[in-house]
Amino acid sequence: MTSIKIKKINFPGVHIIEHRHSEDKRGFLNRIFDKKLFKNKKINFSPKIMNYSFNKKRGTFRGFHYQCSPQKDKKIVSCVSGKVLDICVNTKKKNDEYYNYFKIKLSWNDNISLLLSGDIAHGFQTLQDNSSLIYLHDQYYYDKYDKNISLSDNKINIKLPLKITNISKKDF
Repeated sequence: MTSIKIKKINFPGVHIIEHRHSEDKRGFLNRIFDKKLFKNKKINFSPKIMNYSFNKKRGTFRGFHYQCSPQKDKKIVSCVSGKVLDICVNTKKKNDEYYNYFKIKLSWNDNISLLLSGDIAHGFQTLQDNSSLIYLHDQYYYDKYDKNISLSDNKINIKLPLKITNISKKDF
């Protein structure tokens, strides 16, 4: 039977979800979300939207996106093909960790996802061609609450491992 574990890390607003998958000759099955487990862990998360992000080229950058109050949204982020460098930026202004960031490599076969609080701006750079992510959101998207932090914002000073091959004007 598939199961998951939720682990706190030493970065506010980010948890790692470890998957233990069921595997047989057909392939495998991973559980990404389990409402009962989240409730038992006292984590209030009820998905309302699922998004799929496909990225053709290695070096593509997307981020750092979040929604501000009153529509802050928690997310579960999972890499389902390829490999990415995932970056989480703390946007909570009344916090010593404001604009600090956490980086982790995610790939389709590493059996982990991220659970992000509403105070986290999320972004990633693809490390392989044809990389895809799935996002579960606990809020609906509202354009007027949509925010982003520019990669060129010198308050965060994030160095990416690869030359950027594709980025939107908004994200740069």
